[in-house]
Amino acid sequence: MKPWLILSVVVWLSAHWAAAWAVSPVRLVASSTGHLGRNPSDQVVLQWAGGTEFVALFPDGTQQRPDPTNLHHCCYRVPDNRVLVITDVDWSYSGGRPGQTQRLRLSVNNLARPTLRTFPYQTVLTLDESGQGGSSQSLTSGFVLSSKARLGFDVIPGGGTVQAIVVRGYLALDR
Repeated sequence: MKPWLILSVVVWLSAHWAAAWAVSPVRLVASSTGHLGRNPSDQVVLQWAGGTEFVALFPDGTQQRPDPTNLHHCCYRVPDNRVLVITDVDWSYSGGRPGQTQRLRLSVNNLARPTLRTFPYQTVLTLDESGQGGSSQSLTSGFVLSSKARLGFDVIPGGGTVQAIVVRGYLALDR
């Protein structure tokens, strides 16, 4: 190949690449939204606090503290005029029979009438040879928790110990 041809191709490519970069600059734009297109202040992380109650985990590493003197409002409650859209659930279990299947059911419990509850989400895991297991689930459509309800759960058949439950989601207007 002739050296002048190689030089011509390199010059032509350089000119065209430079022109392409000149007409399509990269622009960085600040955004007020974060994960899932939501404001960071609308994102909620809840952790099981014992019994059937959940507390909020805050971005500074602290967490909501239950108030044992006020059991009706001891733990996380969705703010008025908002709903919590639950999108992710992590849980772990130990002390069960190896190979046994455990089912976690998250419930929406009515605050005014505690006997009213629904189970909009459930997931199963099979315990390993040491009787332990864990699961992380990203919900395709999620489910909604109103300000007039609280989040609860149960595990069936049980017989071991729930080690942790972490629930993630975001707040939206209750329309």
